[in-house]
Amino acid sequence: MASVPLEKFASSLCKPGRSRSGGSSGDVAFAMYTVPADAFLQMTEVKMHEELLDAGVVTEFDEIMGNAMFVSHQWLSDAHPDPYFQQLRTLQDALKNMVAGTSKVHLPVCSEILNGRRRCPTANDFASGLHVWYDYFSIPQNADGHASLVRQNAIQSIPSYVARCEFFIVLCPAFQHRDQERTLSHATWGERGWCRTERAARELSTRSRGGGYVIVIESATHQTLMWTGNRMSDAPGEGEFTLDADRVGIGRMITQMVWSKLFHFLEQREFHNYRFLLNSHAARYFRALDVEPIDGLIPGFRTRIDPSVDDKGFMLDRFLHQNGFRNIFERDSEGWPPICFAAMSNNLVVLQALLDRRVDVNQSTSKPKTETEMGGLGKITALGMASFLGSNEAVELLLSARAQVNYKFGGGGTALHLACAGDNPLGVRLLCHARADINQQGIPGLNPFMAACACGSGRAMKEMLALNPHMSLRHSLHIALMFAGGGSVDSVPLLLEARANVNEQFRVQIREPGWWWLLMNVMGVRHRVSPSRLTLLAYHHYDATPLMFGILSGCLDSVSSLLSAGARVDIRNYRNRTASDLAHEMLAPPWLIEACSTESYMKAGERIGDIVKEGQPSSGFSKTEKAPLPRSPSSPSRPVPAPCADLRGRLQELGFEIPRSVGKETRCGCFEVGVAVDAMLSPAAEPGFFPADMARSDKEISFDKVAFQRGASWASTDVGASPLRNLSPMSLPDAELADFQAKSPVEQPDRVNRSPARKPTSCRLTKQRALALQVELLGAFSSARFQKKLQALIRKDADKDSSDFHKSLRKIMRKPQQEIIAQYGFDPSEEGIEEMTQALKELEDDCDIYVNAMAIEEALYSSLEVAQEKEVPSEMGTSCPKPDTKPAIYLLLRSLLLNFSEAWFQESIQQLQRRADAPRCGRTDPDGYYHLAGRAELAMQVQKLVLPHFGFEATKEGVADMIRHCAAFLSDQDVAHLFDAINKKLGMSPAACQRFRRLAASLEAAHQPTEYPSPD
Repeated sequence: MASVPLEKFASSLCKPGRSRSGGSSGDVAFAMYTVPADAFLQMTEVKMHEELLDAGVVTEFDEIMGNAMFVSHQWLSDAHPDPYFQQLRTLQDALKNMVAGTSKVHLPVCSEILNGRRRCPTANDFASGLHVWYDYFSIPQNADGHASLVRQNAIQSIPSYVARCEFFIVLCPAFQHRDQERTLSHATWGERGWCRTERAARELSTRSRGGGYVIVIESATHQTLMWTGNRMSDAPGEGEFTLDADRVGIGRMITQMVWSKLFHFLEQREFHNYRFLLNSHAARYFRALDVEPIDGLIPGFRTRIDPSVDDKGFMLDRFLHQNGFRNIFERDSEGWPPICFAAMSNNLVVLQALLDRRVDVNQSTSKPKTETEMGGLGKITALGMASFLGSNEAVELLLSARAQVNYKFGGGGTALHLACAGDNPLGVRLLCHARADINQQGIPGLNPFMAACACGSGRAMKEMLALNPHMSLRHSLHIALMFAGGGSVDSVPLLLEARANVNEQFRVQIREPGWWWLLMNVMGVRHRVSPSRLTLLAYHHYDATPLMFGILSGCLDSVSSLLSAGARVDIRNYRNRTASDLAHEMLAPPWLIEACSTESYMKAGERIGDIVKEGQPSSGFSKTEKAPLPRSPSSPSRPVPAPCADLRGRLQELGFEIPRSVGKETRCGCFEVGVAVDAMLSPAAEPGFFPADMARSDKEISFDKVAFQRGASWASTDVGASPLRNLSPMSLPDAELADFQAKSPVEQPDRVNRSPARKPTSCRLTKQRALALQVELLGAFSSARFQKKLQALIRKDADKDSSDFHKSLRKIMRKPQQEIIAQYGFDPSEEGIEEMTQALKELEDDCDIYVNAMAIEEALYSSLEVAQEKEVPSEMGTSCPKPDTKPAIYLLLRSLLLNFSEAWFQESIQQLQRRADAPRCGRTDPDGYYHLAGRAELAMQVQKLVLPHFGFEATKEGVADMIRHCAAFLSDQDVAHLFDAINKKLGMSPAACQRFRRLAASLEAAHQPTEYPSPD
């Protein structure tokens, strides 16, 4: 409970006309000018304030006009903020993407781990009435004396501008500074003194409508909320300034901001927050500034103690008065004792007075400070407070008073954890010399050094490594990148210099200390029903490299450091994904995708640019020398599909990714969506099931009624889609299913009550629902149980063309069909099956639906054909017979279609199209890309891997030979449809596809060699 003087003073401030905090719309020295979002999105160059004012583009802002957006950024040159319009183009594209829903603002991984989920801004928040404040637009830029005076008034008004803005944007895409020749990023933004000051203005604003949102924009598709605990120890005065005189100017500005915020807390009767800021502002905001700390606001202090007789007692009474405590043993409403506040403020006189009066030196907080930057930790002692805020004189005093150096806070952390998190190297040294435990782990399993890595505390990391040179660096890069969010510029390079393994794969087991195993696996399961950036990272965590963690957590500015240090891009995680795959899935910027993909091609002996060159040999190889076969950056280096009797091999040949932990007895494979929820909770999943423990189980793992998703289909239709689009309907309890259906943008099939038979309804399938239905049918028909019944039927009936055989086949198909189609709104009867078949036929023109239909047909009929076909050799070469039957041509064309559907190939085709469209000012080719420069060479990268499995040479002549063999079957509608689908993947329009099919159909074996259309 607050003392009487504190309550009386706070009550007096609440009276009309007595407010001292200043509102968001208080008096300013210069008006707030903004640019409407519509006008901003049409800009193509950066113009100064005076030009925009004369043109009527920039106007004075008022809250009734809508929401304002304050843009904080680093200049890309010494004389101009954005000389090549790079930063602002990124902001334009990001706004368009957020409004369109193409990208979303995500919660950072560290924030969700420590504080749980909170609301992120949606497309509706940016839809209308948005105005942009940008320094070069909104502050006078002329060099004359009057403009200079006005400019200083505008700069001093920045705190008021920030307070009036709903959105605070940290614009920090990775672009090179023109004069300094270094790449700017979120980390370098945090090093700038003015950027720190703008951030402090946001933290200390007294917005009447709440705190708004602080959004970090690193690319057009990467937007993240800033974690409030990130870089709390970065005082504005310790930042970099171009002019040292600016440090003096911000001192006055920040002092006024702290005063206003303190009065605001008193007016709102938030007494705990008032105490927290009163005692921490010197360390957080005033360090390295030539200003005196604010020691109190509460008037009316009276005491009987004579300061000349007992100066410590006098100062203690004054401290209790200013902080609203009646005595030294009282706690505030949040359970914090006076000794913790005294340690925060580094007030040695008050601390000694408290210790002299036998206050427990290990007294701790009883409630966590969840709304501030302490990470929601409870039971923090005065030693922990002082260590975190860099109050090192207080640390020495408390250690001399025998404070427990290894006292465990809530979650298991110690004062050394907080010193590392607060980037306090001297505090680290003091605690280590006092024998602090460097191996103590706190939730979720971080020792002090890992805590420094997580917070990007470069100075603390260096001190820990200097004091403990043999410290384990296991998973240090993963942790640094998982929690990254504008930490130290040097944190990742520092770990690399310390010889952390740049290609280490993340692996934790259930028996290891800490909560990592539990956290990752629970969040991985949650990803299926409630995705977020944390759940996506958890879903892909096992066997992931630091490069993958950097991509998944959105730490884009560290990717170049990792690649320069030799990070491999061909390593695959447990989900069989490479860094390039994850970059596509995360909608990473093109430069990052290119960096990951180019490295893969370089390892294979060729660069991407060489692949698409018009017939020119790859660099480093002569025309006669054969280059190593390049590997698709987004697909595993597995053999081209070939007939296989084994279930695992059959699923792999159909293009599915089967995790290593799924055994041959698995009834239905686990594909891109990953290990199914019921498999995780199955008795077969022993403790520590990732990955080898699961394989040890001799029990059958059930994957019943789990929807799967084929990689090739989705990669071709939704390249780089959100993780939400990779979800499919699953077998869940009703409550969880309802929650999943409500949150997932993918349309899900309705749960059907199967007890009463329903009348057939006129159900129509969307493409997404049709794909989900097809993969469930494919999973059922490929299961060991169904295949066993099918083999028994084949052995029983020798005549495979008889009506009795097909009647029996339909009978064993009926049960799985009825169970599956009922979930999609069809009646579980013969009529429902017919209706489902008709609904799928309506979508058969889509090549992805068609490919899935071919895969289902192969699962049903390939066993009949394998006995009739000669075995295709598994080794590459041309000794195997060429296809001369319809089933063999099916297999050839489907193999080509699957490989041409890969995301990397489709992006390369789009690049070729854009290059071809450039001379036409972006207009598409009127011939439907029948001729496309570079396509033949690009297609050969796939064809030379596929054709040898079917007896053709991996040359242009082999391609022509393959086309001639297909020509004999193009009169068949199914083959023609598949042939057109391949050419569509090669970039041709439907009309161009038909034109080329007619050309191919006219070929005979005696014709001269031909090839795919090339430029005239």
